[in-house]
Amino acid sequence: VSERIWPVYQTQNEYEDRKNKLLDLLDSLKKLLEKEWDQNSVWNAASDIRFFEFLWKLHDGATAHFNNSYSFIKANKTFKRLYLVEIAETLLLLSKYDEAVNTFLEAYAFAANDEERASNLDRTAFSYALLKNYTKAVEYELKANMAFDRTGLLGEYVESGINLALYYSEANDQASAERTLLKFEKFSRENGGMYYLAKVLFTQSNYYKKKSNMDLSKSKLDEANKIANDIGAEDLKTLFKTL
Repeated sequence: VSERIWPVYQTQNEYEDRKNKLLDLLDSLKKLLEKEWDQNSVWNAASDIRFFEFLWKLHDGATAHFNNSYSFIKANKTFKRLYLVEIAETLLLLSKYDEAVNTFLEAYAFAANDEERASNLDRTAFSYALLKNYTKAVEYELKANMAFDRTGLLGEYVESGINLALYYSEANDQASAERTLLKFEKFSRENGGMYYLAKVLFTQSNYYKKKSNMDLSKSKLDEANKIANDIGAEDLKTLFKTL
């Protein structure tokens, strides 16, 4: 969510004009849904509309617009899950974290495969983390991590593992945090995931810095930077400068 880029409106008129245009587009999407086009075509159309460009400014009205549209897709489980996920993401932006948790879990019931289940569980964990309920965040990220493992998606599996370690740390379970990071360092080395190995090493560096183990922190960061340079990962090089 924090990585989303939102438009900034300089004047009220500019905002109102943009909002109205986007709401017109949402109405067009409703008409597509009523025609019962194939799922991919309709969802691509929905993506093109870029709902979230106006949700930031609509605030509480955003969920109402989603709920109005939701009535058109109740019979379709795929769209039902996607709409619930979008509503939950909107609730996160509105700082309604309890409602976001419930909505992500509702969406989970309509997940069709391990990838969708893992994604919903991961966002549920994130929502609990925003509530500072790190015990629950750990619980749901553990479930997400096991589901990602079943999907065979290396990147998502490691990213989830990093999140799990961070939640352990926030829950003051430092032994589990360190053990989890070591597990995913080993996994990334053995499976050729150099990009994700660098991310794990960076997380370890930050972890050891907080533990005042500056030598180990520097060693992990140095290796992470070397990997980022070797593979030309500019995003990682920028990230690593923040430590």
